[in-house]
Amino acid sequence: MTEVFLYKLPDISDGEFLKLLGLVSPKRQEKILRLKVKDKQRQSLFAKLVLRAVLCARLRVENFELSFATTERGKPYLTSHPDFYFSMSHTDGLVAVALSDGQVGIDAETQRPADLRLCERFFSKSEQDYITMNENEADQCFFEVWTQREAYAKYTGLGLSLSFGRPIAKELCKTFSVDEYTVSVCCEGDTIIVPSEETESIINRFIG
Repeated sequence: MTEVFLYKLPDISDGEFLKLLGLVSPKRQEKILRLKVKDKQRQSLFAKLVLRAVLCARLRVENFELSFATTERGKPYLTSHPDFYFSMSHTDGLVAVALSDGQVGIDAETQRPADLRLCERFFSKSEQDYITMNENEADQCFFEVWTQREAYAKYTGLGLSLSFGRPIAKELCKTFSVDEYTVSVCCEGDTIIVPSEETESIINRFIG
């Protein structure tokens, strides 16, 4: 089973930002602070905080007990719990996290006018046809395909360069819209979207 947690980013002060920064590793702090745009710093920080919060809640461990590493191709995993799988994505104002008992990938994108010129470069012929046949909903269809490909790349751990343009296992992809966002999850088995009030409770306990 796969659980999906969606969290809308709050407004926080500079002081609150610096306080919350202490909840992630020094290496992650350095990466966050290297981002030049303040909003990007906050997005990156909250993405890590949401991930840590839901992992702590589901694994029943403390924050300091979480230990992360990445594969040769950059797929993150928990060295402390190698048989527990997760994936994370963030876009303007939203963090999406998926926890699973098997391989999983998730991607979230803000719905906006799409650059359809990218279709020929990154999508398969059938995906291009799907978008062009739905001319009135082309932007929505574009981000449906895009998030599925991003999620599949994370699911396989092969990276985008080896995923875009090639066929993907569509039967593993679940796509849904939440407000102004498109979210796709790639996994085997059932997917459950955790109620927002439960997600907020988990996050508030973690950062409070």
